[in-house]
Amino acid sequence: MITKKPLNIVIDSDSSKISGGTIENPDTLIDAGKCLIEKGVTAIAIVAKFPDDPDSLETNIYREGKGVDPIAGVEAVISHLISKFLKVPCAHAPALNPIELNENLDPRAAAEEIGYTFLPSVLIGLSNAPDIVELPAKNESISLHPDQIESIVVPNGALGGEAVLAGIEKGLNIISVKNQNTLKVTNEFYNYPNLFEVDNYLEAAGIILAIKKGINLDSVKRPLKKIQQCSYSD
Repeated sequence: MITKKPLNIVIDSDSSKISGGTIENPDTLIDAGKCLIEKGVTAIAIVAKFPDDPDSLETNIYREGKGVDPIAGVEAVISHLISKFLKVPCAHAPALNPIELNENLDPRAAAEEIGYTFLPSVLIGLSNAPDIVELPAKNESISLHPDQIESIVVPNGALGGEAVLAGIEKGLNIISVKNQNTLKVTNEFYNYPNLFEVDNYLEAAGIILAIKKGINLDSVKRPLKKIQQCSYSD
């Protein structure tokens, strides 16, 4: 399905080091999505042509592993737009012209240098995506209800998203994984007592299992606190 009009993507990466942007013709994207759903589609992959700026300072800094992805913000706008309004899983892959090899390329960005649409990873993800459904009445059952969520795992420094704020409001366990990034939204802003900082995702998985099994987290930390001598009198 090809949209009737170009999306006219505008990338907005400002000095705050937060990736963002807009699409000037969102209606044409929604209309194309509606046509696909009418044909029976249950998940949507989008490939949008992005403006090319190979000499962008932000792009080269990102390729060297030192900055934010300048197009990630507007990519999120595209996929969230479809998921929110059409209630189907959606993922986006940008179409970019080839750019010259950067000798200082960071290994984490190497995969992005191989292809120019990254569509295979999008299709793999969507093939396992769950259906998006409206919350049913209380007397109905779904496979996973928000009230059944006990813990969420997020990168440290990125605690300002809707999911984290909703989790804090509901009193969930927030597991924060150490991660080098330019965002500094940490627990210093919230002082939330049910937040656990861990070094990696393996440790996060261990905490989730311990919570599920009812294990006191202090009992698995090392070193253990020494037994304190106590005295009392009648």
